Amino acid sequence: MLLSFFFRMLLNAAELLENSELLLANSAELLANAELLLANGAELLANSELLLANGAELLANAELLLANGAELLANSELLLANSAELLANAELLLANGAELLANSELLLANSAELLANAELLLANGAELLANSELLLANAADLLLSSSAKTFYFI
Repeated sequence: MLLSFFFRMLLNAAELLENSELLLANSAELLANAELLLANGAELLANSELLLANGAELLANAELLLANGAELLANSELLLANSAELLANAELLLANGAELLANSELLLANSAELLANAELLLANGAELLANSELLLANAADLLLSSSAKTFYFI
């Protein structure tokens, strides 16, 4: 029994030794994993810091965009208001343009009529001038005739 006890102890010791070697192998693997995690953790930490820095920059850019976006919105609203005013002015110009066109056409028609009247006056003026010259000649003849008759009576 003592022999079986030692034998069992020896088996347990061998098993413990085997487990210890297994534990050592696992410990070596765990150490390698821990070193890998530490190395990757440092890289992850650097990446996290980089992400934080980029996040801060993105936040600053977002705030800048928001500030400029408000200005762009105000400018867009101003452009829309000016566009509405320009459209109203264009409609007013178009409405007045139609009236001006009608007035221009009326002026052209009146100008044509005035030209016809001027041509008629010129034509009649030449006739009136000829008639006036004829009247003057006849008046001179009459005057001379009257003077001659009066002269004989004296």
